[in-house]
Amino acid sequence: MRLQKTTESHRNIVLSKNKSGGRVADIDKIWLSSKDAQVYLGMEKDFFKRLRANAQIPYYRVGRCVFYAKSDIDNLIINNRIL
Repeated sequence: MRLQKTTESHRNIVLSKNKSGGRVADIDKIWLSSKDAQVYLGMEKDFFKRLRANAQIPYYRVGRCVFYAKSDIDNLIINNRIL
């Protein structure tokens, strides 16, 4: 099976304003590409590279493409809560 690059992969992304005026991405997917993950958290590519290098987040590689489970990204944020 061959993966196709398409701009439609980002069609389920909806940006909405939060109370502080920043942008939050609401993505309705189970698996996120690197680009989707960047949009979802509003972080740069280097942030995710650092997480992978430090084994802080599980990821999946198909050829040269990197994917994350959305639940793993959510858990990363939840588990790093500061009281």
